[in-house]
Amino acid sequence: MIDVNAASSGQFTLGDITINRLGYGAMRIVGDGVWGPPKDREGCLATLRRLPELGVDFIDTADSYGGQKSVKSLSAMPSTPTTVCSLQPKASSSAKPSLKNSID
Repeated sequence: MIDVNAASSGQFTLGDITINRLGYGAMRIVGDGVWGPPKDREGCLATLRRLPELGVDFIDTADSYGGQKSVKSLSAMPSTPTTVCSLQPKASSSAKPSLKNSID
C-alpha cells in the first residue's frame, strides 16, 4: 500500500501556524449543485474522519456550501493533536437572506 500524506505536498505558514499545501475542499461533501445535505451522509462523514489520518490540516469551507451543511458536517471530525485550519470565504448565504432565496 502506498503511504499517502498531505505533508508530501510541502508546507506554508499563515501567521504562526504551519499547514500542508494540500488541503480539502469541503464543497464536495454537500448535495447536488452544492446545495443541501449529501446523498451519502455516512460516506461524507467517513471522508471527514479520514482527513487527519492523511495529514490534512487545512479545510476550505463556507456556510454557503450546502446551506451550512458543510460546516455542520465538520463537527463529525475526530479530535486530534493535528491543527485544523478552516477557511471560510467571504461569500455567505446567511449574510444576505435574499441570496439564499435566489439559490433555492
